[in-house]
Amino acid sequence: MIYENANVFSIQYPNGRNEEYATGKIIKINGFEFVHLIPTNEGSSGSPIILFTKDKNSIQVIGIHKETKDINKGTFIGEIFSTENNDINININNTFNNNYIFAEIKIKDEDINREIRIINSYEEEQRRVNRKELKEEYMNEEEIKFCKIRTNDKPIQFNYYYKFPNKGKYTIKYSFNNYLTKTNYMFYECSSLINIDLSKFNTQDVTNMYSMFFGCSSLTNINLSNINTQKVTNMDRMFLNCSSLTNIDLSNFNTQNVTDMSCMFNGCTSLKIINLSNFNTQNVINMSGMFSDCSALTKINLSNFNTQNVTDVSDMFYGCSSLTNIDLSNFNTQKIIDMRYMFNGCSSLTNLNLSNFNSQNVTDMDYMFLGCLSLKKEKIISEDNKIFNQFLKDNN
Repeated sequence: MIYENANVFSIQYPNGRNEEYATGKIIKINGFEFVHLIPTNEGSSGSPIILFTKDKNSIQVIGIHKETKDINKGTFIGEIFSTENNDINININNTFNNNYIFAEIKIKDEDINREIRIINSYEEEQRRVNRKELKEEYMNEEEIKFCKIRTNDKPIQFNYYYKFPNKGKYTIKYSFNNYLTKTNYMFYECSSLINIDLSKFNTQDVTNMYSMFFGCSSLTNINLSNINTQKVTNMDRMFLNCSSLTNIDLSNFNTQNVTDMSCMFNGCTSLKIINLSNFNTQNVINMSGMFSDCSALTKINLSNFNTQNVTDVSDMFYGCSSLTNIDLSNFNTQKIIDMRYMFNGCSSLTNLNLSNFNSQNVTDMDYMFLGCLSLKKEKIISEDNKIFNQFLKDNN
């Protein structure tokens, strides 16, 4: 029986290369055609789409893949064959070559034959800090173990760390057998990574990207052009201390379900401009430290930010010493209770539009304007006396 959400796989020979296997699901059936989520490479048209029957004692060829511009489709065929499960010589779980990440690592003299972190899992980090987690929280550890790693196109034994024998640049390919549900701590403190390309990485089921690139201090380029973030709820510390990033394209980010953006860009000291024009922040609760210590940031446009549910903006622009102007006239502050250190250290700030700020529910505004050396009271646009009193207190 063929049904929507059924698990299927394909055998592909893209452009005549060696066979590749990939798995996915049928998501829609429409007459003689169906839509599937099996990753395919160019030249895979005509590849058979194969279904394990529900009793798992046989397999069934149900269709032929055909390439289309936007989605993967298949055409049903009537030919069916069966075989005993023991005769099937296909290791589906260990071959998922179409779901991968390319990365590049630069090894310095002092790094030779040292253990260099090349990948991480959130479980390892939780163990490191001795936090007790529920059993189901270890799911990602098992998923990560289904990762195949190649350096300079040579397979290596899976490990979180690797000893590189010589200095120079190494290319790394991480291939995943299944779709991950969590990528938090994935490249945590991978300080030798200089380039990451996630354009072929399927994140359709990911809900948590907490600290995903935390501490990637040498990272200068990151390709997020095809990343799927529609289910993600947590982006806390996602790029924290990515201190070498000068530019980041987030135009493909869908943030409609994100509730936590705290410290998201904290410590991105080389970023000069961040384009967040497509960000949907309607469900965000925490923005504390979001741009903290972005000391090179000269421009930021938050005119589309919806802060109706935000409760914490403490440290939001802490240490943004190159910002000269911030327009937050659209900010809804009705639920905000914490504004501590919000503009602390914004030493170049000369204009600040807080015309829509209402601090009636704010319980802590300590040191909100401390270190705003270039800002004068008359350059703050606000009708909130509490705001002005705090400014005078901080700059007395």
